[in-house]
Amino acid sequence: MPKECPAPISQIIKKVHPPITCGILVCLFLTGLAPAEATPEWREKLSEFWAWMRVTSEEHSMFLLLAIAILPGLGLPSSPFLVLCGALTEKTGSTAWACLLTAFALWVNALWMFLFAAYPGRRIIEGILQRMSKKLPDLPQMQGVRLAIILRVTPGVPLTVQNYLLGISGISLKNYLLVSIPVMGLWAVGFVVFGEGLLEGDSKMIIVGVGLLVGLSLTARMIAKRHGFKKHNG
Repeated sequence: MPKECPAPISQIIKKVHPPITCGILVCLFLTGLAPAEATPEWREKLSEFWAWMRVTSEEHSMFLLLAIAILPGLGLPSSPFLVLCGALTEKTGSTAWACLLTAFALWVNALWMFLFAAYPGRRIIEGILQRMSKKLPDLPQMQGVRLAIILRVTPGVPLTVQNYLLGISGISLKNYLLVSIPVMGLWAVGFVVFGEGLLEGDSKMIIVGVGLLVGLSLTARMIAKRHGFKKHNG
């Protein structure tokens, strides 16, 4: 009997999209970051909060790293904090150390968010779907790895979505970390170099940082096209 070819990753994404979206909304609702109405007063408070976060992050390195490790799990974007990590070069005296510390903060964030989504989060979603007579699909591990590669290297996908989606998808922790650690490390390098150039007004550093981020983005498209969205025969 011929071996059945796995479904294209694009079809799998379509299948998991509704439950994943539901899961993300539940997580955001539980953290209180999904208000029913974005009133002008709420937006003003958010703006003040971001201003305070930026000043505090620039002055305190540990706070900045903790913000990267924790806040994306609560729905906040990570990019502003990653750019501010350019200031870590001056504080640590080494670009390499700044990149390593930033990458470590990203890895911590990826780990705890995955564990939360894979266990209590997944059970919550499964319970909701059971009431709707639906079932949360389990990805074959190779398909899960492909999905992880696509999400990790594709720019524009929020870190919150990446980590929670992969946690709920059924991919093993081992495969998740094998993809996440090197790719997120590369993103950390690009953001630190770019942020360092931006904060110091060094055009060469800015160009190098942008080049690293753009290069990773272009590689992302090639990988996604080759492994994620090509049609399978048979």
